[in-house]
Amino acid sequence: MRKLTMTVVGVLAIASLALAVPGMSRAAGGTMSSHYGKLRDHCVGSRIESHNIVNQRGKVIGHTELWYSPAMGGQNCVMTYNRAGSPFTRARIWRLKSKGGLADAASGDEGFYRYYAGGSYVNHADGHCVTWGGTVGNFGWYSSAAGVHCG
Repeated sequence: MRKLTMTVVGVLAIASLALAVPGMSRAAGGTMSSHYGKLRDHCVGSRIESHNIVNQRGKVIGHTELWYSPAMGGQNCVMTYNRAGSPFTRARIWRLKSKGGLADAASGDEGFYRYYAGGSYVNHADGHCVTWGGTVGNFGWYSSAAGVHCG
């Protein structure tokens, strides 16, 4: 009876692992990830800015994009794409109360994602500045902390 119980437990453990693997978001390379604020698997609207992320040798290892949609009082969204196969990718955005002011809303996504992080987004961005950017591995690009795309 004990051998039968151990066999059933082993089969159930393997089956639960097989069911969990296909659900890993953004082709996660591991199990550690976190996000805060609003998150979806892609940005909507129009891409308004894009910047390469380069390593210390000047090689492009990814890029980060800022998107805008007039929905929800103005929505800004960030995606960061990993082209290096680095095990870590991050996308972050902050909506500022005023240019150079403190953030009153934020969203971020980071983890061991093989392909991309984001879309991290903030609503009601019309009339506000945003600070945004992303990282791939230990390298990143971020806009001015004082805010950009104000209005």
